[in-house]
Amino acid sequence: QIINNRFTRLGKFYGANAAAIYIPNGNLIERNYFTPYDCQNGRFIGSGTTMREDVDPRATGGIQRFNVMERGFITTRTSAGPSIIYNNIIYGDSGSVHSSGIMTAHNDEVYNNTLYDRRIWIAYGSAVVKNNIIFNGNQASIIADPGTSATYANNLCGIAGTGCNVVGNPNFVNAASNDFHLQTGSPAIDAGVTLGVPYDKDFDGVSRPQGT
Repeated sequence: QIINNRFTRLGKFYGANAAAIYIPNGNLIERNYFTPYDCQNGRFIGSGTTMREDVDPRATGGIQRFNVMERGFITTRTSAGPSIIYNNIIYGDSGSVHSSGIMTAHNDEVYNNTLYDRRIWIAYGSAVVKNNIIFNGNQASIIADPGTSATYANNLCGIAGTGCNVVGNPNFVNAASNDFHLQTGSPAIDAGVTLGVPYDKDFDGVSRPQGT
């Protein structure tokens, strides 16, 4: 278990985004805070933050929840067991080709995450993607590579596209200051599908209103 840590000034890893956590799968990664080291290298403008699970086909997937990532992304590996990724806040464009906040690779479940200037990338296999807020400017909020499949429900996106059941501005309190609470009247309020325990609590631990 990796819980309640702060990772700062993250550099490069294999020429790509920094790997703050690079461990065998099957772990709980919870309530960690990640910030990058501001540098420039190729197409990555400002190194990002990677939280990924290493290859171990014998292990089951992990749980990644309640983490805050600035210019980072969560990814799993194709040979790992399915991961459950929920209630994370991921924001800031790293300048990468996909600007991914979450990349799925092996039947992962992605619930109740907030992504700002980031997107969800279905890269391999299949995925379940529900109740996410993905506001990525004029760019696609969810992309799915050829040969992949996904079950989508009640995702709010900034523009219409794959997996976007609700379209509009989520009306964050102050995204420029990284306050991603929702203002009164946000189209995301009461727009989620019921998922049950443990997904019925939001990032602040408040019981999540459930709509259809």
